Amino acid sequence: MAQQLTDSTANFSGRAVVALLESKPSELDALLHARDAIPIALPVVSEALYHELEEVRCLIDELAAGRYEVVLFMSGGAVSALFECAHELGRRADLVSALRALTITCRGPKATAGLRRFGLHAKPEAGASLTTSSLMRSLQQLELAGKGVLRLNGEPGDALAHSLRAQGANLREIILQQRRSVKDTAESEALVRMIVGGAVHALVVSCEIQFLHLYQVARTLELAREFVYALRKQVVVAVIGTSARDVVEAHGARPQLLPAQPQMLIMALMHFLDMRAGLARGAVSPRLLPS
Repeated sequence: MAQQLTDSTANFSGRAVVALLESKPSELDALLHARDAIPIALPVVSEALYHELEEVRCLIDELAAGRYEVVLFMSGGAVSALFECAHELGRRADLVSALRALTITCRGPKATAGLRRFGLHAKPEAGASLTTSSLMRSLQQLELAGKGVLRLNGEPGDALAHSLRAQGANLREIILQQRRSVKDTAESEALVRMIVGGAVHALVVSCEIQFLHLYQVARTLELAREFVYALRKQVVVAVIGTSARDVVEAHGARPQLLPAQPQMLIMALMHFLDMRAGLARGAVSPRLLPS
């Protein structure tokens, strides 16, 4: 069904169009087909990127909770990847705030320059390229026994890792590298335009990261205001779980919390759609339609 998103000639013949934002495919697609609805089962974030975003979401929570004292960026790409994921999650300000309370060290000037863009400074400041050996000597001056050390995009098991563990540091390694593909972005943009244009009747959100991604795409297209307006006024927004509900509400929409059991969810969703259709025909009192 994702192919229809980029097909400007697609004709839905008046049937209900339901967009599904899920972390993985479910049986909702088949159940909607059985109800003569048209599902767009589009995971707008690839599975690999979804897992990376989820890892970064948890990491920001850990940084804010004080789990780490030292953060090591091994390349400029590590800085870019972390902050791109934080932006995707709508939590870049949280990341900057958490990092300000920590000791930050970089290998090389690109990582240092990348951090300066966000008002963050590495210690020691690297006027010239810091090699792994010089970085190791610098870190050996710190008291790291029993302290949390986070390293991004390093080489697990290398000399620096052995040195940090020899100092008694609780080292955690994270590799960030997944990115959206052009195909992912094109389909996400098409779905945003369909929602804004009134072609989507319902949006089912079972994964908050998927929704955050779609909202960021709307911002990139300079359609965030129109996107939220459409969700408030034109689209039945159904959420599964309180986390998804909180995220959707935080962005200005008014979601309906539906049961996670697929059969019950579809019954409730189609009920909302039937009520909205009846309201459009003047057959249902507006008071009976949840806002």
